[in-house]
Amino acid sequence: MSLMGMGLIAVNWSFDGAIARYYYRYGKFNILNVYYTAIVLSLALTFVLCLVASFFNNSIYLYAVVCAFLQGVFNILSTFQQCQKNAFKYIAIQFTFSIISTALTIVLVLKWHADIDSRIVAILVGLSCAIFIGMKFLHVYRKIHVKDIIKKLNFTYLLSFGLPLIFHQISLMIKGQLDRIIIATTFDYVQLAHYTAGYQVASVISVGIMAVNKAIVPTYYEACKSNKINKNKIYFLFWLLLPICLLPSIITYFIPPVFFVALLGEKYEFIGTYVTIFTFGFMLQIPYLLLVNYLFYLNKTRVIAKITILSSIVHIVSIYILKSYGIVYIPWALVLSNVFCIFLLYFYMGRKD
Repeated sequence: MSLMGMGLIAVNWSFDGAIARYYYRYGKFNILNVYYTAIVLSLALTFVLCLVASFFNNSIYLYAVVCAFLQGVFNILSTFQQCQKNAFKYIAIQFTFSIISTALTIVLVLKWHADIDSRIVAILVGLSCAIFIGMKFLHVYRKIHVKDIIKKLNFTYLLSFGLPLIFHQISLMIKGQLDRIIIATTFDYVQLAHYTAGYQVASVISVGIMAVNKAIVPTYYEACKSNKINKNKIYFLFWLLLPICLLPSIITYFIPPVFFVALLGEKYEFIGTYVTIFTFGFMLQIPYLLLVNYLFYLNKTRVIAKITILSSIVHIVSIYILKSYGIVYIPWALVLSNVFCIFLLYFYMGRKD
């Protein structure tokens, strides 16, 4: 799945976000041509990466690249239906992928041995079916004018939006995974197991936040366009949400160890501290998304990329400093880097007044 995530960064370039912004910033006119242009760019990038994977004779990398391409197209189609507020079509696309990929995974595991190839095949088939349905919903089998697709303006828009976000996405991936690589040789297996378990339990909150964010971004952009959301309202919501981020951490602090024993086993009785700190770090994504989505709408992707890279540097430096005090302090690196990131975004928005 990490390979697929890296492939998605390489071949998609946040085209789904670019299309959502285009829809609410410039309207429906030309949106399908921008969609086709995004597919052409993704295909070109996928072709190059497939050649590289073939050169090294690595089928896993090849499958991951193809999956990443299909996932990118799937995201674009889903975003398009969200923008048009077609709840039935959006759910149909998501449901098709989930049901087919899950069912096929179970069948392949029961029929043959469970391995990575089975899961990749299931994802490929599920995405392909969902994309087919999504394209039928878009009525994309109408006559296509190539000259409209290859307009320089479409390419320029997608590249100017997506290219800086490659570094943004890489920085986010670093923040999500590099900590365990850095500390892997510093602490013993038991400590690392507790740290990882605490991270995984708390990450449920992050998954939920990102799912909600993906669902409401089109509505957020629409509110920006109609001026229902402006800087003053964002500032108000920011200071309202910031203390609320502490509430889940306070709740997790009072969760008895017996809960974690029932959830993970006796070896994980004392992971509560990790869960509490990581929960606070993940909750800070809420004010972050409030700010960053507004800057996405304004197409400030270069600024976002620079700030994300700086926060990743803060994250890495914090890990190296905190690990000398003990593994229990390392989750604070996530909190520090996220606080640094959101206040940089906040002050940048204030500077633009």
